[in-house]
Amino acid sequence: MDPPTSDKINAEALDNLRKGWPVFEQAEIAEAWAGTMDITPNSNPVIDRIDAMPGLTIATGMSGHGFGTGPAAGQLVADLATGAETCVDPAPYRFLRF
Repeated sequence: MDPPTSDKINAEALDNLRKGWPVFEQAEIAEAWAGTMDITPNSNPVIDRIDAMPGLTIATGMSGHGFGTGPAAGQLVADLATGAETCVDPAPYRFLRF
């Protein structure tokens, strides 16, 4: 859960930054870190009730897009957890689709 950073990717990103904005010509990378992302095989998140564990509703696999999709995902999770009519069709996000 603690992957190494990529000096090559970081150098490429810094080079692109400098090309796009010359004001960053003297910029240097002071620190780098890496992390993991939760992603599913088809890149769509899992948002579903888990029948094998009554009461468990999950939302995972946002592949780094949780901030952007958070409000809609949260509403769908709330709808599923409470048994309310869902705000969108939950079929593409079913746990058992794989």
